[in-house]
Amino acid sequence: MKNDITSILWQARYESETNWLKAVQTLKDALMVYPEEMKLYDELGNLYFNRELFKEAAKQYEVMYSANPKDMEVVFKLAFCYLLDKNFERSLYYFDKISSDMPEAAYNKCIALHRLGRGFEAIFALEKLTEEFTYSVKPFILLAKLYLEYERYDKVITLVEKTESLFGPIPELTFIRGTVYFNTGQWMKTYIDYKNSEQVVRSNPLYYRMYSLTCERIGLTQKAVSLLQSCIKDFPFFYGAYYDLIKIYLIHGRHDESMKIVDKLFKKGITLSEIENTESQLFYSVLNSL
Repeated sequence: MKNDITSILWQARYESETNWLKAVQTLKDALMVYPEEMKLYDELGNLYFNRELFKEAAKQYEVMYSANPKDMEVVFKLAFCYLLDKNFERSLYYFDKISSDMPEAAYNKCIALHRLGRGFEAIFALEKLTEEFTYSVKPFILLAKLYLEYERYDKVITLVEKTESLFGPIPELTFIRGTVYFNTGQWMKTYIDYKNSEQVVRSNPLYYRMYSLTCERIGLTQKAVSLLQSCIKDFPFFYGAYYDLIKIYLIHGRHDESMKIVDKLFKKGITLSEIENTESQLFYSVLNSL
């Protein structure tokens, strides 16, 4: 029987490289013959997981958990599956079963807590995690994001300094610190941190806007224009960037250039009033005060 199971597993792994559905059927057929063989459930669960079919993967891991609730590897797989499937209550149920000395589980548990609106619990757990385990930067980044979300700005600055002493400069954390400076109107400090984390800025159109607004605030108008033009190129359906660019052109008397943007929007069937009413106008009130 052991040789049979090993052969089936190898066959399924081979088939998964070219026809994963055939591999699924191979494992399902094998489970009809060997319904108590946990390795088959594990292989099937992993196959579904790698295809991001998290609900189906969790079903297989649930069978394994029922057979051995003390297997922490299975418990972690279940918790992680439910986390990725955005079933945060179920995810937390399983993360709570894992010992706190498993840092990867502790970190992902904090994500579940945050998604459930239990941010302060997540902060408390992350503070403990970043004191006890300092070999990964991920908990530090998540903690900084939560500090920022809850406007605990002094703690962000202190945490970034501590993290840089452990790992060196981390662009994600530099950007978060820059956003603290942005929210408190410290424009030159904002500019320096955004400039040192441009790879993060360019990943999100809202970040582009924050950087461009910062540049405009300190008199780097052409830099602001260049950033918004890049944002439009990278995110052509993010219409807030068009509006910001028009606004800056008008402020500086560059009316012909602003009209070119307006004409471009009209050709797309978009009006300025429609842009103003979208969520993308997160910084409209700030831009209006320039």
